[in-house]
Amino acid sequence: MIETGSGMAFRYCPLCATPLRGAGQSHCPVCGYIHYRNPVSVVAGILLADGPRLPAPGRLVPPPDASHALFVRRTAKFPGTWCLPCGYIEYEEEIHAAACREFREETGLEVETVGVYAVQSNFHDPINHTVGTWFLVRYLAGALQAGDDADRAEFFPLPTPPEPLAFPTDRTVIAALTARTELRSAAGVALGKGCPLPIVNHAEARDRARLWWSRIKRRR
Repeated sequence: MIETGSGMAFRYCPLCATPLRGAGQSHCPVCGYIHYRNPVSVVAGILLADGPRLPAPGRLVPPPDASHALFVRRTAKFPGTWCLPCGYIEYEEEIHAAACREFREETGLEVETVGVYAVQSNFHDPINHTVGTWFLVRYLAGALQAGDDADRAEFFPLPTPPEPLAFPTDRTVIAALTARTELRSAAGVALGKGCPLPIVNHAEARDRARLWWSRIKRRR
């Protein structure tokens, strides 16, 4: 028996071309191949600043008076919507390196990760479920310039992010950041104690995400 995992839905057995049976964990009735549809890992970067401008290179993360975050406008999937700089982890790529690479490709900025702020399951796309890791990042160098699958890169106030947002979980993470009364930490230490993310029932989160996605499709 052969088992594999992927976010892609197979209709036919990749070993003997027999139509697969079952949903979720489909299987081949001839050779016994089992295909598990697993969520794909994605990463996002959170660059905070005290205004609509780049922070000083190497500054504390987050800055004590942080009020803005960097967003990009998408041109590929969900064109015209906004999100925190993000993307997929490539095969054999280390997760922190992936977050920095995606950030550089979409914003032109060199950054380093300083800590994990959030981990969330994403159900907004019924075809491809993902698990996202949001990193706080520190700006190192570079000029702000949108690129790759983004055509704009701008800072927006945390309480009023750009609309429409592409992903419901970005809104959850932004809301958690906004809700903090103090954004302080020692140099190189990410937000941690005293900043819990809201606990959301997974079934409720999935239903809200599907509703969100249906509204976006109606607007397009």
